[in-house]
Amino acid sequence: MKKLTYSVDVICAVTTLLMWILTFLQVISRYVIKAPVGSTLEILGITFLASTFIGSFAVHIEEGHLGFDLIYSRLGKKGKQRLDLVVNIIIVIFMIIMTISGIIGVNNGWVSKMPLTGLPISIKYVFLPVSFLFMILYSVSNIYKYFFRKP
Repeated sequence: MKKLTYSVDVICAVTTLLMWILTFLQVISRYVIKAPVGSTLEILGITFLASTFIGSFAVHIEEGHLGFDLIYSRLGKKGKQRLDLVVNIIIVIFMIIMTISGIIGVNNGWVSKMPLTGLPISIKYVFLPVSFLFMILYSVSNIYKYFFRKP
């Protein structure tokens, strides 16, 4: 699991660094050289969405999502485990729906092209079903651990 967390963190760092570099180049080309490079805007959009959706998986792995622990903190160990199970089942159901919707959206976007780079629009949104699929796998592994953990 540490290798997965490290890999996701590296991917997020690389996409964020790439966003920073492209933004810097765009500002220099637009305001200093007075010759903006339009394709960087489309690539920025891709890296922003990649960073967002891969980052959401990173937050999911680290269980850093927002939580309301008024009830959770008052539960005993068994109660917390059961609530975690229910939460993971709900996450899996929601992520399956989102993955299916994302796949449909990506499939519909292969025909349309971005105006400057000529890349398919779907490139921007391919990270959505991929990150949701990884969240499903992670949550299913948590459900598996619930039933097969050693006492």
